[in-house]
Amino acid sequence: MKSTSNRPKVYLVGPVAPFRGGIAQYTESLYEALGKIADTQLVSFSRQYPKALYPGESDRVEGATHRVDTLYSLDSNNPASWYATYRKIVAGKPDLVLINWWSIYWQPAFSWMARRLKQKGIKVAFICHNVYDHDASSKKKKLAKTLLKGAPSFFIAHSQEEAKKLHSFTREEVMVRQIPVYDLLPAPSKKAVEASKKKHDVVNLLFIGLIRPYKGLNVLLDAYEKMSKAERAKLRLTVVGETWKDKELLIERLENLKIEHDIRFVSDQEMADYITKSDVVVLPYLSATGSAVIPASYSCGRPVLATKIGGLTEVVEDGKTGWLVKANDVDELKEKMVSLTVKNCATTHPNIKKWVNENSWDKMAQAVIDAADLDA
Repeated sequence: MKSTSNRPKVYLVGPVAPFRGGIAQYTESLYEALGKIADTQLVSFSRQYPKALYPGESDRVEGATHRVDTLYSLDSNNPASWYATYRKIVAGKPDLVLINWWSIYWQPAFSWMARRLKQKGIKVAFICHNVYDHDASSKKKKLAKTLLKGAPSFFIAHSQEEAKKLHSFTREEVMVRQIPVYDLLPAPSKKAVEASKKKHDVVNLLFIGLIRPYKGLNVLLDAYEKMSKAERAKLRLTVVGETWKDKELLIERLENLKIEHDIRFVSDQEMADYITKSDVVVLPYLSATGSAVIPASYSCGRPVLATKIGGLTEVVEDGKTGWLVKANDVDELKEKMVSLTVKNCATTHPNIKKWVNENSWDKMAQAVIDAADLDA
């Protein structure tokens, strides 16, 4: 970390390359923006999860290398590494430590670190991607509340829904700001751009991302299955993403419905290309705090068809940047998909561009510094 006089010093804790996923991309984008106004140090994991506990193929991007500007010191299975990392952060004398909060697996370590950093007079903020894990039991929610309460100096949430959860059991301030556009996504390939510009009447619908039960893919498939042959002829549905279980059964159903699919973890370049070739991205979530797929879609200029749940309603402007339907309502989802046209998908593009301009990482970084009452 290079030092620049009169700038605040910030440590940012979370996954980065070679670790994969939306939170890793989030951490790197926030780091780059913070670096413009603060002296910033990345802290990440030497091991994020034991292999036996990770249900996917891998938590790392194949072929990706470690960043040279990052302290890879946190080992998920070694509490001694938590203490060692805490000592290194204290030695750096930061004004603010930002810690990504998203999984019950890491919550005990982060709570422990935050409380001790505060005792040293260092401000700590938890970036709450999820106050609780998706599908968390009441026992796990109770544990999360215990670990969160009083641990940081303040919280950062990405929806009013999550802020309400925090306010129900904490007294600390909560800064609410939407997840900015994922600017680390590479530009779409020339082939994808050319494909998107070809004149077509069929609406290209895309479901993309890690496939988990709460994301409602089965609802989407049920809606597609209820369509008549003539209705299906008006659209083309593609399903992309890695699933942690029942892969063969899912592929069998997709093939029976003649739905195009790519059931695996796709690279950032492939994600950008898939979104660019679509007319609208579909998020039929049954529950959600938010979704990184939405800003990724917006970054490619594509609207979103999502459900009226959680923080999704705060990011998708119905009729402007996309459309909203009731969660777990097969008939309403079916009717909305059938009603879409290439033309009305295109009318959302100016509104999406405006949203992108108003939700940059630079503005996010400045808001964090302001919330911490630091000069930058």
